[in-house]
Amino acid sequence: MLEMIYDMDLELAAQAYADQCHTTGSAISTRPLFGENFHIISSRTINYLDATVAAIKAWWSQIFHNGVNMQMLYTVTLHTKQQSPNKFTQAS
Repeated sequence: MLEMIYDMDLELAAQAYADQCHTTGSAISTRPLFGENFHIISSRTINYLDATVAAIKAWWSQIFHNGVNMQMLYTVTLHTKQQSPNKFTQAS
């Protein structure tokens, strides 16, 4: 398994994008080496914890409804499924 290192510059760029309140994820061309977890919460009154839980549940629901192969590999077959788990995997 590769070691992960936290990237503060990436965090700042992601927050700057989120602060603009876009309704879609950023263009892959602007982040060719990075995935992106994106979920819209329509409530203006939801607290951070509940919003986080709602987003995580939405991402995992793609796996619960669509499954994934036993090797946990993101394959062309998964990518081309009608309901591809692209939000869970960060692959678009």
